[in-house]
Amino acid sequence: QIMLRGTKSLESNSAILQRVKLPRQIFLLNIAGTAIVTVSLNILAIIPLLFYYQIVPTWRIILFPIALFLVAIYAISVSLFTSTIQTKWRDVSHFVTVAIRIGFYFTPVFFTLEMLINGRIPPEFLTAYLILNPIAIYLSLARSAFTNDFADIGNEFYWISLLHLFILYCICSFWFSKNEDKAVKYL
Repeated sequence: QIMLRGTKSLESNSAILQRVKLPRQIFLLNIAGTAIVTVSLNILAIIPLLFYYQIVPTWRIILFPIALFLVAIYAISVSLFTSTIQTKWRDVSHFVTVAIRIGFYFTPVFFTLEMLINGRIPPEFLTAYLILNPIAIYLSLARSAFTNDFADIGNEFYWISLLHLFILYCICSFWFSKNEDKAVKYL
């Protein structure tokens, strides 16, 4: 939701942006905050399942908000880049929708990272997969918050995913700050 709505954030708030001078990132933060609150409220549905399956959360439950925050930062980063392009080329949101759907099948949403490690991805491609898809690591962190099962990957992949996220955020923030004035002109 953050990436889809974030891509159109400048375009959908064009009337406000043309009248009032305010930080343009505020719209992305609003979208991200709304998505985080929605997920947090939806997670309440898991509590009865935890009782039913007799799963007792441990200290690792703290991994869920961390993973949620990392996914939100990743989505905000991508949205910083795509929102400025969307103002000039209105079809970018369609490409983002397709990219998200493709990425959905390459990320362990309905399957676990362990399934990939144990045979679905050849071992020679596993390193490249984990480096190029940090969302897989973040979703595995969120899942392990409730199941207490960690993926059998090295700690270096967690650090690489954080470095990847930091670099992506810096590049996209720089892009946004350089192009936000031009983007508002296209509105």
